[in-house]
This record gives sequence, structure tokens and C-alpha cells, in this order.
Amino acid sequence: MDIPGLDEAFIQQHAAEGSYERGRDYERSGAVISLKRTSDGTVDALVKGSQYAPYAVRIRHGSTSINSVECSCPYFAGAWCKHVVAALLACLDTSVREHESASAGRLVDHMEKEELRLLLDRVAARHPELLDWIREEMRQL
Repeated sequence: MDIPGLDEAFIQQHAAEGSYERGRDYERSGAVISLKRTSDGTVDALVKGSQYAPYAVRIRHGSTSINSVECSCPYFAGAWCKHVVAALLACLDTSVREHESASAGRLVDHMEKEELRLLLDRVAARHPELLDWIREEMRQL
């Protein structure tokens, strides 16, 4: 995904201490399970972490650079955490992007509607902050 001004040096410069190396390991291990660009200069990603539910990463960019990043993990405090780093590195890696963008859908393909609903309820109970993100995504469908 083409994000103006994005390269590995830029990611390293903005990553919190130690986050670049851990984020690179996450990206290389396939932790970025979903990567989606919207028409308004937003990239949304889901990144597997230490919790059951993946962390939601949102990257907003303009015509020249990244404007803001957000992550639902408890360690995100403005500095770029390993989940943000992993998502941004996945944006640079075209071979990962194609494969990983469909992984979340494949995980639930076999589930019945009620099973999927129960899973979503359990994830939302553990991570209530994801409800706002889900609502926003649903508005864009």
C-alpha cells in the first residue's frame, strides 16, 4: 500500500524504544492478519498479539506523509508500538499484503452465523474499545 514518505527509516525514527525490532518480528511471522485501505487515506489493520483478539491499528495519511496512527493495545501512548510497526512494514511488503489481507476472513469462513456472533460478542467483551472501531467499519460497508 503506497503511503507517501513511508520507508523503513521513517518507521524506525517514529517507533518507541524496542518496538521496531519486535514489530519487524511480528510482520515477518505473519501477525498482520488484515490490511485494508479506505478511499479517505486510512489504512486499517488487525495484528495478532498476546491477547485472544487481534489489536486494531489505524493509520491515517495525507498526500505527503502519515498524519496519525492509533492502536488498541494497552501500550500505545502516542509512540509507535510494535503492532503499528508491523502494520506499516506490511504496507511496504507487497508479497505479505496480498496473502495476509484475506486471512481474517478465512479464519471464520467455516463458522455459522450464530457461532460468528458468539465469537464477536466474546471479543467485544474482552476489548470493548473495538466496538467503536467495528461501528465505524460497518458504516463504510
